[in-house]
Amino acid sequence: MSEFYTEHSERNLLPSVLTILGEEKANRDMLGRWRPEGSDIYARTYNAAVANMQKKFAAAATSKSRYDDLSECDIGFEAATWLCARKGRNIDDAHVIVEQELLTIADGQPFLLKLLSEVLRLAGDPDWAFLLQAETGLPAGITVPLPRTPEVYEEQTSWRLDLDAEAMGEEMALNYSSVDKHKDYVYKFFDEEVLEGLMIKMSRAEFDKKYQGKSAIAALALRIIHDATNKVRVNNRIKCLDKQRMPGAKEKFYILHDYKSRGVVLFSVLGDVSKAHRRFKYLEVEHGFLACQVDPKDDLIYVNKIGTFGVGSASYWWGRISGASTRATYQLLGPENPAEILVFADDIEVIGPDRAGRRAIVLTYLFLVAFGNPFKWEKQRGGLKVDWIGLHTDYTVYKLGISEERCAWLVGWCTEVEVSCSVWPRVMAAGLGRLCYTANALFWERPFLGPIYAWVSSVGGLDRKVAVPWAIKFILSWIASRLRADGRLQDPPSITGEAMELFRSDAKAEGGKAWIGAWETRFSLDPKKCRWFYLEVTRDWAPWAFSKKDPNRVIAALELLGNLAAIMVFGDSWPRDRRGKCIGTGISDNLGNTYIVAKGMTTNYPITLILMELSEQLRSRGMEMSVTWKRRDENQEADDLTNLVFDKFSPELEVKVDPLNLKWLVLPGLMKSSEILYKQIVERRASKGFEA
Repeated sequence: MSEFYTEHSERNLLPSVLTILGEEKANRDMLGRWRPEGSDIYARTYNAAVANMQKKFAAAATSKSRYDDLSECDIGFEAATWLCARKGRNIDDAHVIVEQELLTIADGQPFLLKLLSEVLRLAGDPDWAFLLQAETGLPAGITVPLPRTPEVYEEQTSWRLDLDAEAMGEEMALNYSSVDKHKDYVYKFFDEEVLEGLMIKMSRAEFDKKYQGKSAIAALALRIIHDATNKVRVNNRIKCLDKQRMPGAKEKFYILHDYKSRGVVLFSVLGDVSKAHRRFKYLEVEHGFLACQVDPKDDLIYVNKIGTFGVGSASYWWGRISGASTRATYQLLGPENPAEILVFADDIEVIGPDRAGRRAIVLTYLFLVAFGNPFKWEKQRGGLKVDWIGLHTDYTVYKLGISEERCAWLVGWCTEVEVSCSVWPRVMAAGLGRLCYTANALFWERPFLGPIYAWVSSVGGLDRKVAVPWAIKFILSWIASRLRADGRLQDPPSITGEAMELFRSDAKAEGGKAWIGAWETRFSLDPKKCRWFYLEVTRDWAPWAFSKKDPNRVIAALELLGNLAAIMVFGDSWPRDRRGKCIGTGISDNLGNTYIVAKGMTTNYPITLILMELSEQLRSRGMEMSVTWKRRDENQEADDLTNLVFDKFSPELEVKVDPLNLKWLVLPGLMKSSEILYKQIVERRASKGFEA
């Protein structure tokens, strides 16, 4: 099948940590990241059945009506027909594929694993063999280790739990109280799963005899969650070696920017896979560790045979299977049927550019269904404006953000906290969680969450209302005003392949004093030809620098202040057509700041104040900035400026700066209140229960 992929142009992988890690470009190319160029090899096999399905998908998506009449088309045979077309074989050969039993479905799961595996094998995909193993069962990772798949996935090197392959927890954990009032519902739900062949029901005596102590009875929570961590410590034995990634706001911004720059009209259809994490079988030898009990007084034990919500490897195997389905679908689509397929857990969005993309949407769902993905058709929806995983996308204007309903809720919550004298810490934490998720799309607001996080963390253990500091009220008021002023949707940030270095900066703290300095490198790396400035950091305009007495204790904040000052001093004279078309790179010798700027948030004081001001300065200029680390000896010129050594620079190119007259946007209003807030946080952490 590889001969069909010679006609396409290169396209970069979505911006991610892979870029930061310096992966070779060839290794960062990803299936499906091509542009729709080349001949349409499907034109000769594009039949009336698919055309009819396309019309019905479009009608159902825009009217939100139910579309569940796929039965009019033999999905398996259609998939076989497309396979023959891709391989250049006669359409009649589809019958041969059927006879080869590629369309058989193993008991206990819905996927056509042989068909999916064969498509990937023919396409040269390295991860096709595990699908054949899935017919009999996949390891849960408890007694049988999970595999490493370096050909497809990055390596997972850190884990939240304290992992121990030999960890022995308690034999049984009692259910959470949420189950007690709904036992009848849970019994009915489990009995239905037994009838489907997804669980086994047995007595406690039968359970003990069958599994001989190689077992664990986990606690249940309503909705139904199987807690394989608490007390039984089953998850502590599961070590996923492949890193899992899912698309979010950054990937959608990238897609919007790409198609907006080309003037392409986009259409989207959303799908939801039913019980996605319960659609594969575990090895029978590990079933005993997947047991639960509705009522401890009852003799009945229910044992999971399939993927289980709450078991650490469930999302891993669903990710492998859904990833295989997606890659196989891309192989069948080809570059002339352009589609962006985004999979986040069980939520799928398929974005189609222009007319060919709308056809690709239909083909995508056709292939996914052909491979056995069980969709909830009543949840199928789409159009030009969609809500997906909490993100609202308006494809008519290429903007991403939050829905009107979510925006109204957040504005109401921010306003309620702002006017309140006190709040319950748990209520504040819940609202902050929703606000933080929103900030994934509203990236300019993200730095402002740092102080709120720090405060909520310090009062989280108190079981009483606490007074809301003025600094928190100020930040929430600012966020609410931004959201009211049509700030719920944002344009995609500008993206280019190469960053442009704009300046180099440095900071110094010694003997109770501090200095910052920077020189502009946009036109030249010869200091004699570049503008430059230096400033002594004093209490009258930067009191936060002395909040810990010695400025040397806040050197990271001073380093970031140097970056910020460089943008404010040099940025106003940069040509306007440069804004939004490059990523400004600041050279610094503080490695920690490279991560803080990339993440866009920190809870450390006072650097969080500088990050908030930096975010607003960049937003007002329509710019992005990354900080590149250099060793101090490689940043010598900027270091000289902080040491008041100016012989490498031209005096006539010095920019005289009065820090009190700089156009600060949020820093003055935050400085005093934030200093008080962080003193309270420090005192509270030092003395539990003390309320400042």
